[in-house]
Amino acid sequence: MKRKLFFLVLISLTFFFFSCSAGDFELENVGLFEYTGDKNYRSQSHVEVSAAKNQYNDVNSENLSKDWYKDSSFYHIWVKAFVDSDGDRCGDLKGIEENLDYIQEILGCDAIWLSPIFSCSYVSIDGNMHGYDTINYYSINEFFGKPEDLESLITEVHKRGMKIIFDFVPNHTSDAHPWFLSSKEKNSDKRNWYLWSDEQLSWNNGMSSKTWHKKDSEYYYGAFNGMMPDLNFRNYEVREEMKNVVRYWLNKGFDGLRIDAVRYLIEEDGDYCDTQATHEWFQELRKEVIDAYESPKFMVCEAWIENDRNTLNEYFGTATNPEFNMVLDFDAGKPCIYSVRDGFDKTGGIFVSYEGIYICFWNFFRKS
Repeated sequence: MKRKLFFLVLISLTFFFFSCSAGDFELENVGLFEYTGDKNYRSQSHVEVSAAKNQYNDVNSENLSKDWYKDSSFYHIWVKAFVDSDGDRCGDLKGIEENLDYIQEILGCDAIWLSPIFSCSYVSIDGNMHGYDTINYYSINEFFGKPEDLESLITEVHKRGMKIIFDFVPNHTSDAHPWFLSSKEKNSDKRNWYLWSDEQLSWNNGMSSKTWHKKDSEYYYGAFNGMMPDLNFRNYEVREEMKNVVRYWLNKGFDGLRIDAVRYLIEEDGDYCDTQATHEWFQELRKEVIDAYESPKFMVCEAWIENDRNTLNEYFGTATNPEFNMVLDFDAGKPCIYSVRDGFDKTGGIFVSYEGIYICFWNFFRKS
C-alpha cells in the first residue's frame, strides 16, 4: 500500500485529562461483573441505517471513495472556541458554517472534526464545557445551536465536497446523566448500565487517582474521576445503545467519528486497558454499523499509547476482522516538532516502525 502522510490541523488545545498511560497491577474481583441485560434490547431512540439522510453521496454526483480519509486534511474545531455567530460568547455551529470558505480555501482543509457537541455537564458558558461528560447522547449542546443548525452545516459541508466527523465518548458519561442517576437505585432497569460494588475495589492503579468512588454506602467505577462514571459494556443493553448512538448521528449525515479513550472500555482479569473484549466490541461496531452505509463512513481511534507499536497496531484489527480505519499516532508528533525546531530530520525512527503493516492508516498530528 502506498503510504501518504495525513496531516491534522489543530486549532485549540485538546484536554489532556482523557488519556493516560498504563500501569502494572492485578485487577481484582473482575469476575463480580458478569454479562447482564437483554440480548434483544432495542433503544427507545432506535434507528436503522436504511433511514440515513443528508449523506455525502446524496448531494454529490461523484460518490465518495471508501478510502476518502486517506487523502484528506482535517481541521479540528473546538466548537466553543471557534466562531460565535450570535454574540453569546460561545462558538457555535452557525459560526463554523459561516467560515467554511476560510477552512477550505485559506487553510486548504477538506474535512472537519468537531469536538464533542452533545449535551454535557456545565454551569455556564464561562465554565469548563469540554463535552466529554455527556448527559444526553441524542441531543446537541444548546449553546452550539439547534438540530437544524447541524443539518445546515452538514449539508453545506457536503455541497463543497468536504466531509465532517464527530467526537464520540462511549467509555463514560457525566454523573448527571439520567442513566447514572437512575442506576443508583438497586431495582432500576439502569442499575447494571454502570459498575457498582458494595466494597471499594483497587482497580486501575495505573491511573492518576482512585477509580472506585463512594456514593452513600456503595462504590461505582469511574476510570478518570468520580464525575465521569464508566458505562458497563458487559451489559448487552449498553452495547446496543452505544451502537445506536453512532447510527443516529451517522444517519444525520456525519461521514465518520473519532472515538475517545478506547483503551478503557471493558476490563478483564488482570487488565484494565487494551483488552480482547474491548477489541471485539469495536469490531462489532465496524461490521454492524460503520461498514453498513452506502455512503462510506470511517472511525478513528484515540488510544494514547507511546513506545508500544504492537499494542497500538491491534486497534486496526485484521483483514478478516477489521476494527478502526485509522489510529492517532502519539509517537509521531514530537519528532515532527523537533525536526522543525532543530532544522534536521528526527522522524526516521517512527517510519521504520510502519514497515510490514499492510491494513493500517496512521493519523499524524502535531500536538494534543
